[in-house]
Amino acid sequence: MGSRHRSRELAVQLCYQWTLNPVSLEDPKVIDRFWRESALAEFENRVFFEMIVRGVAEWLPKIDAEIESGLENWKMSRLEKVDLAVLRVAVWELMFCTDDQRPDDRVILNEAIEIAKKFGGPESPPFVNGVLDALLRKRQASSGQPS
Repeated sequence: MGSRHRSRELAVQLCYQWTLNPVSLEDPKVIDRFWRESALAEFENRVFFEMIVRGVAEWLPKIDAEIESGLENWKMSRLEKVDLAVLRVAVWELMFCTDDQRPDDRVILNEAIEIAKKFGGPESPPFVNGVLDALLRKRQASSGQPS
């Protein structure tokens, strides 16, 4: 398993916890405590994990607006909290990440689906796929890129 995949999983877990018990995701103590309690000792990609968590915290209103624009017949308040955490991490990476190692959009989408399979319910992977795919199509249409 790639270290970036593990970073995404951990970021989803922290964002999920944060959704249930809001604390500042920008607080280094919160991030450090979560890291020490959750990450494996040999896991080396803490920098990417922190970049995701801080990015989600910084861009949260815009991330949630993006997610809401991709929902059909759903309200944000009805989303499963795990699905919401997966979507927040994926939307941050798709739309706000400026990392020079950022993968292709489809890789990010596939990573989100795999994480939804691991942490969500049976309906999570197709739901996450549908929302993210709608956002990618919308972005392609607005930029004039072919699908």
